[in-house]
Amino acid sequence: LSPWVQLALTLPAVCWAGLPFFQRGLASLRTGHFNMFTLIMFGVGAAFGYSLVATIFPDAFPVTFRMPDGSLPVYYEAAGVVVALVLVGQVLELRARAAIGNAIRALLDLTPKQAHRIGADGQENDVAVEDIATGDRLRVRPGESVPVDGMVLNGASSVDEAMITGEPAPVAKKPGDAVTGGTINGTGSLEIEARAVGSD
Repeated sequence: LSPWVQLALTLPAVCWAGLPFFQRGLASLRTGHFNMFTLIMFGVGAAFGYSLVATIFPDAFPVTFRMPDGSLPVYYEAAGVVVALVLVGQVLELRARAAIGNAIRALLDLTPKQAHRIGADGQENDVAVEDIATGDRLRVRPGESVPVDGMVLNGASSVDEAMITGEPAPVAKKPGDAVTGGTINGTGSLEIEARAVGSD
């Protein structure tokens, strides 16, 4: 392809699709905090700028710059490919962030709104999870979610920790074992001591 055709094809990619990268690169120069966009701005700008000058003013370059056939090499494709690859990377990063955000929201949804707190008299009272304090004794009944991170004081059960560890098999819990908020208790009843609550 002639340099003019390459220029026409690359111009939208660099000046439109790549505009946000140049804006971020300039912002990094102003603040003095260089980042990936600083490098992209200089790399794409150098390749495109040289190619543009070589296309419009070919006679300005000495013979040593020329190919054996007398033409000047241009690097429009390099500028366009870099912009395209960075755009693909940005899209993949956004998708990954969205997936992580959805996973975090799903974990938060697993946390129950209420818990069964055991008083000094041994009676159980339903309280909001936000009202649980470190050191509180809590009852986790079969099939319920563990309200907060804690340690098993009494009872034995198997706890489904798949949403935390990815391990499909339930993990047996006995006195002295740690439990994680949001995991699902199995068929046994557990008495736990709160070790880390929402404020922690």
